[in-house]
Amino acid sequence: MHADETTAALKALGFSEIEALVYCFLLGNSPATGYRISKGVGKAAANVYAAIETLAQKGALLIDNDATRLCRATPPKELCDSLEARFKNQRREAETALQALTAETPDQHIYKLETPEQVFSRIKQMIAGASDYILVDAFPEPLREINSFLEEASERGVSVAIETYNDDVETPYALTAQSSYDVRSLALWPGRQINIVVDAREFVLALFNQQCDGVLQAVWSTSGYLACLQHSHMAASLLARQCENDGLLNSPKLRRLRKLALTAARPPGLEQFMQFYATDADGEQYGE
Repeated sequence: MHADETTAALKALGFSEIEALVYCFLLGNSPATGYRISKGVGKAAANVYAAIETLAQKGALLIDNDATRLCRATPPKELCDSLEARFKNQRREAETALQALTAETPDQHIYKLETPEQVFSRIKQMIAGASDYILVDAFPEPLREINSFLEEASERGVSVAIETYNDDVETPYALTAQSSYDVRSLALWPGRQINIVVDAREFVLALFNQQCDGVLQAVWSTSGYLACLQHSHMAASLLARQCENDGLLNSPKLRRLRKLALTAARPPGLEQFMQFYATDADGEQYGE
């Protein structure tokens, strides 16, 4: 790693530029006096001495107790462990303080989620707050990400039902229905999806790219009307999938109704959707 990258990494951890320079200098030149450090990093002595004091407070260096006040860098792993422990403590304090200000009132708006981390964080919070029902429609990749959280919810008495697309993910804790469209038959689908509704109170609909490291489209809402519709839709889909698997959809009328299914009917909106998220030969997303 180059010096600029190392400095940037430390700045991301809350170090100022001069603190990062002093710490990096000491890693290769410990012990050293403040005067030597200032010469080594090319910064004014007064600024370096101020940085030494703040670094000592952060636990990034040790200062000899004699008159020379020699400085020695704390080993990187020890420093990072200390910073992590401090961050966790600060995070708990901030979460407690902020939670006291938060009014958990549902609204009717739909909010866009931008990153996979944001999507999964929201979903895990929803699962943690579930009291009665969690309905899920998920491809294997995103399902693996939340599988243990769903199992924990089931263990505390929440009813979990999942529409799955193959047997790659073990979900013995849940009521499952195997989709008639396995992942291979959905090769043209532009990404990997997860749809989840909790207690008919809130839902997330998310479509990731094929690698699940980017979001093509994702939304979250606590709209009561929309959440109830999502619950109804997903419950009906689970029922239909199981009836289909059991061979119970073979009457003439049901066969006609099955032709309304998205991939069977292929309405214009599906074609537009597929074209929007089509990829070129280099894997670049046209829709972005």
